[in-house]
Amino acid sequence: LKTNLWRVTTGASNDLAKATEIARNMVNRYGMSDLGPVSFDDSKGLSFLGKDMVEGKQYSEESAKLIDTEIQKILQQGFQTCQAIIKKHMKELKAIAETLIEQEVLEFEEFNAITKHINPNLKESKI
Repeated sequence: LKTNLWRVTTGASNDLAKATEIARNMVNRYGMSDLGPVSFDDSKGLSFLGKDMVEGKQYSEESAKLIDTEIQKILQQGFQTCQAIIKKHMKELKAIAETLIEQEVLEFEEFNAITKHINPNLKESKI
């Protein structure tokens, strides 16, 4: 099984858009960044395209640059964390992928057998 997990494709464009939206909300709405507990959300409930052209931003260009930097930092940290987790568990990921290629379905017991050393307290979900 050959993998090229770091190749850039268009397949993840929606994932990237959603991640960017979450990071933007973390910074602009919830104050969850190094900019501190401040909200830059000036939407006032407006949800149509072009709202910034109608109302304008309620913060400076310097603040906009800081916001963009924070968003990029959050996304980059998330990507690096993802890479580290995948690299750490590449053996298990390949085993899962190979099983799915062979039989298309992976039962809980099979998944647990491959990954139980990662989380030995994993219990079967009733959902």
